[in-house]
Amino acid sequence: SRSRILEKLNSLPPGLLPDGVNPQLGPDATALGQVFWYTLEGLDDNGNPVGGWDLHELRSVQDYYVRLALSSVQGVSEVASVGGHVKEDQVDLDPDAMKVRNISIMQVAEALRQSNRETAANTMEYNMVEYLIRGLGYVESLEDIRNTVVTVTSNVPVRIRDIAVVNIGPAVRNHGGILDKGGQESVGGVVVARYGENPLQVISNVKDKIEEISQGLPSRELPDGTISQVTIVPFYDRTQLIYETLGTLND
Repeated sequence: SRSRILEKLNSLPPGLLPDGVNPQLGPDATALGQVFWYTLEGLDDNGNPVGGWDLHELRSVQDYYVRLALSSVQGVSEVASVGGHVKEDQVDLDPDAMKVRNISIMQVAEALRQSNRETAANTMEYNMVEYLIRGLGYVESLEDIRNTVVTVTSNVPVRIRDIAVVNIGPAVRNHGGILDKGGQESVGGVVVARYGENPLQVISNVKDKIEEISQGLPSRELPDGTISQVTIVPFYDRTQLIYETLGTLND
């Protein structure tokens, strides 16, 4: 039903509403919908924390694997990532080098944007068959960014590496904040149940999904030979509270 309403909102004819009025679909969850919290930790075969993972590595596992899997669970409105560092490719510009070559920040931004996209090149007919031609231009490594051409002066290309230093670094923590567990910074997530759903059933569905995806979480061998397996560790589960409340009502 939310999808159908969203389609109608997006198809409203222009001029129907006053200027400055933009209808939006309300949230399908409330502040009481946070039913399950968890962290991602490196554990050994005995379930003891051994670490061995950086915060940005755990955050990547959370954002691109765990969060997407849990978001598909029946009754889940949202899975929000908390803590860690969002990894990003950073281009630190040298203003002196840019001034010497008369290059602006907008030129650099446009060069990066143009170098990281696919392009279409029409079709080519060969033996009575048409083949679609396209250029694969997505950046796959830091070296690709360093070799991006910003401009050409006297037939000499000026590349990103000539005016900047390219590294991998953490994004500014505008979203996600910091998650502390036992005095140590951690990475985790919070599962928010949809409004009107049975939270007990949602938690059960989430646990089933966690058991299903746990086999696909990464592991690595530490310098001392210990195997560190990334594991989803719950630290807030409303199940006990729900059962205690039901028991009180029954009594």
